[in-house]
Amino acid sequence: MMRERWHPRFSRALEPIDRVVGQIAPLLAFVRS
Repeated sequence: MMRERWHPRFSRALEPIDRVVGQIAPLLAFVRS
């Protein structure tokens, strides 16, 4: 990922958030449609 290039520590902090967003995004798309 591009994020890891400019700030690996920041990327690691966001990793669990990315996972949660990855799970919620399909739900949001399903609710909106």
